[in-house]
Amino acid sequence: MSNQTLGEFIIENQNAFKYSSGELSRILNSIRLAAKVVNHNVNKAGLVDIIGSIKQNNIQGEEQQKLDVLANEVFIQTLINREIVCGIASEENDTFMNVEGSNNENKNKLDAVAVKNNKGKFVVPSLKTVMDGSYNPLSRPLFIYLNASKAAFDPNVKKFIDFYLKYAAVLSTEVGYIPFSKSEYAAITKHYKSLKTGTAFKKPAIGLSVQQMLDLSSENQ
Repeated sequence: MSNQTLGEFIIENQNAFKYSSGELSRILNSIRLAAKVVNHNVNKAGLVDIIGSIKQNNIQGEEQQKLDVLANEVFIQTLINREIVCGIASEENDTFMNVEGSNNENKNKLDAVAVKNNKGKFVVPSLKTVMDGSYNPLSRPLFIYLNASKAAFDPNVKKFIDFYLKYAAVLSTEVGYIPFSKSEYAAITKHYKSLKTGTAFKKPAIGLSVQQMLDLSSENQ
């Protein structure tokens, strides 16, 4: 029995599915190519400068290695070049990466999806319906989670949170997200300054307002 390459496996199995579009195959081929490029660079370890730390931490708090950064860049570039993904998330990057195709051929063919929410009404996504919580369960808030002692005693953490609370509304709209209302940011700021810990997810529910989530978090501390 001869060894089968990943490329051969993809071609063979794609043909077995009548309605295959080839999109998954393109993603797998991108990963295959990136893995080959990274392997080529690993084989040069000791000859080129790809070993050791870059003296920075990733979003998980882990010390980044030169090879981690190289592999991250290679995988991102190969996926972008295929124009088959719309976004990429990596622990080596601080933020989610939106990816746009070169021609955006489907831009005007996409429609917003109306959903039947928990009150039985069909609701179309908009700034209003997302902010008032009626477009559920597909809209949900994004929070950051703090270490209470760090937030209280680390001046750098405090500066970051102050910046976040002051500018999150403006910056979120720039990247296509919908900001909280002023009253919700006021409630979040008050909750942060109290340094209360806890989670609202011990009692999961759909369509909760930010204030209701904060109240549940306080109850579960």
